[in-house]
Amino acid sequence: MTVELETMAVALGLEIAVDEGGVFGADLGVQTAPSVIALLDREVVVSLEWPFGEDDILHVIEILLNMQRAGPWLLLGERLPLRKHRHCGWRSTLP
Repeated sequence: MTVELETMAVALGLEIAVDEGGVFGADLGVQTAPSVIALLDREVVVSLEWPFGEDDILHVIEILLNMQRAGPWLLLGERLPLRKHRHCGWRSTLP
């Protein structure tokens, strides 16, 4: 991955991780290095095995940016409605 692509991905909020030892990739079934594995919400979205080019990586970034995320990330930046809650029986152990 070029410095420019990595900078762009990070600026778009995508995390880049390099699996130097290949352990994580091997657990995901990668058999050829180098490979690119795109994950979203802990699921493999796209896997590229060598040979791939900059255009292929740009396409993967585009796919990630256009995918709908699941989970609490959907609430980021949203104002949550306040509700009155009944006492649920838990207490804090903090001083």
